[in-house]
Amino acid sequence: MIKAMRNSVLLLLLFVVSCAAVGEREVLHERFKEYARLVAAKEYDAIVESSIPADNRTEFRKGTGSFGEQFPVLAALPETLSKRMGQHERIINGKKGCLTINGLDESGGPTSLHIEYVREEGSWRLNYAEIAYLESEKEFSRTGKCPVKPE
Repeated sequence: MIKAMRNSVLLLLLFVVSCAAVGEREVLHERFKEYARLVAAKEYDAIVESSIPADNRTEFRKGTGSFGEQFPVLAALPETLSKRMGQHERIINGKKGCLTINGLDESGGPTSLHIEYVREEGSWRLNYAEIAYLESEKEFSRTGKCPVKPE
């Protein structure tokens, strides 16, 4: 009887942990969809306040150009893929997340977006991104891959 209860408790814990993991995997893609909506609506003040980390907000406020001029890759991200073919997420220590979105660009070429998120002020904020133009779809990442930041 005790062994059966212990096994039931273990199965319940496994279920709870796996459900939490599924929710975590989807959170970055949901944040990206919200970011894309704000870019399409040209709601740049909302992007600066809710979608990027404090150090990037400070950098933006010091600059004189538009959001697209100061953050050209971030501004172009939502329109880079004409067809999305899947995405993968990875959360690292609850403080950093990596989102990869695979798809085709407007000329039909395989392309991946690699986006790094940081957890700040209770939400995931888009910290850095790169656009990778690939030779073939075989090169699509099958995991959430963080972009490589230049030194």
